[in-house]
Amino acid sequence: DATDKRFLIASVTKVFTASLVAQAIVRGDIESVDDPVNRYLTRAQLPDNCGQAVTIRHLLTHTAGFEEKGFGVKGPQEVVPLPGADMIAQLPAYARCPGEGVVYANIDPPLLGAMLEDMAGLDLRALMARDLLVPLGMDDTELVYDPSGGSRMLDAFIMEGTQPGTKLGRAINKAFYAPTGSIHTTAADMAKFLSAQLGNQPDVLSGQALAILHSPLASNGPGLMQLGGAFFIGDWNGQTYVDHLGAFSGFNAIFVVAPEKQTGVFIAWGGMGAQPLGFDLEAKALKKIYGPFKDPAPLAGPPPVEDLIGIYWIERRGHKSAEKILSLDGFITVEAENETQLRINGDGPFYAAGGGLYVKQSADGVPGPRYRLDGQSVRKNADYAVRTGGLSGPKTAQRLGLFGLGAMVTGVLGLAWPRKSGRFPALGCTVIALGFALVLYGIGGVQGFVDDLLAGKAWRFVLLSVFSFTSLALAAVLAWGVYDLWRGRFSEAPAWRGWLAKTHSVLLVCGCLSVSYFAW
Repeated sequence: DATDKRFLIASVTKVFTASLVAQAIVRGDIESVDDPVNRYLTRAQLPDNCGQAVTIRHLLTHTAGFEEKGFGVKGPQEVVPLPGADMIAQLPAYARCPGEGVVYANIDPPLLGAMLEDMAGLDLRALMARDLLVPLGMDDTELVYDPSGGSRMLDAFIMEGTQPGTKLGRAINKAFYAPTGSIHTTAADMAKFLSAQLGNQPDVLSGQALAILHSPLASNGPGLMQLGGAFFIGDWNGQTYVDHLGAFSGFNAIFVVAPEKQTGVFIAWGGMGAQPLGFDLEAKALKKIYGPFKDPAPLAGPPPVEDLIGIYWIERRGHKSAEKILSLDGFITVEAENETQLRINGDGPFYAAGGGLYVKQSADGVPGPRYRLDGQSVRKNADYAVRTGGLSGPKTAQRLGLFGLGAMVTGVLGLAWPRKSGRFPALGCTVIALGFALVLYGIGGVQGFVDDLLAGKAWRFVLLSVFSFTSLALAAVLAWGVYDLWRGRFSEAPAWRGWLAKTHSVLLVCGCLSVSYFAW
């Protein structure tokens, strides 16, 4: 019986952090969501972005402009607030100007948490207990800094078919990142929080506080979900609901509030593999609450789609760090289904519903995905992608990397070169190609890499950097070999071996340069 178990609710934690911000605004401790964060954050000052101060609104709605960062979010558990210098060191780089678009960023709630801590003189764990958990009677809920979770913590498994397989280790975010995803709770306690979000605990979350949380503060455009105070705001047949989903360390959670129906839904589960998808579960719950979803009407006389066709690189990624290499498959491919309809990442067809909104028809009363396209970007509820191509595009980097590795592996053919024609560079290229293949294999899908990334272990990135610079140096050595070969300065040999060496040496130089570009 899981009803008495504790679950990690992951990113649903964000709405708890936002609720504390809403309470502070109602009390008058914060004047407005449009106040600069630096007005209340005293341990350090956030740098301006594009000459603008980052505001509370920006952090509540994922519009501050930070790149996404996974490196170091999980690790040793600090039990005191981070000093200012350490906090600034944790910050990802800015990737876009503030307010430019909604791009989900896990750094935003920790900065709100640091601000609240500085205002209250308490760490966020104590502050959340004082202002939310204790008043709501959520005695089985805490913002945790200890990943063990106690004896009542649910065990999560990697599912093998319908049976649990390998048990997953318990993990949470570092204490600095706790405001983004580290609450442990029970179903009974979450029912109390749902009730408060429905307006039934006005002494804890007043109508004014709920208005801050549930009213639109930002969006990626009409027809898409809007952002309130960390809550996503959706429309189901003209009726409003708010929600947030969470997933981390093998745990998943869905939190949905339907104010007009005075109904809330909380679903949580632990396990990876044979579990239902969160969006599917949520859609089925909303269908139960509101009835089958009704699609928007197709646009009369839809425009041709030829200007929308292309490849778009998703913004929620590393932009100025080594994590960028993990996003080379993070692109959206837009193709034409016919003159007026689209296929997006192979899915479709998507029809025009007006104003750049493209919608896939609902199935069994559950809405299909939707996007906004303008020829330069593809916008989703919590992210967007920008048109890309040429040498700077992710597909080009992928192809160059694969070509380079393939070319470098052929270094073994250097054994067939004429004697004294540069076997050492050829064999050296083979060795480094195999090393590169091992590094890229580790980055490509081994769970150990993901764990190392989240724990802040940099050795894999260091290896990648070493190999990239080594391949660049090797390209220079081979370039000398190319010059030597093409001048004919090698021993007597059949002509075909000479031409093989010449052609192959050029291929190896190109391969080394391609791998260096890919790694760069």
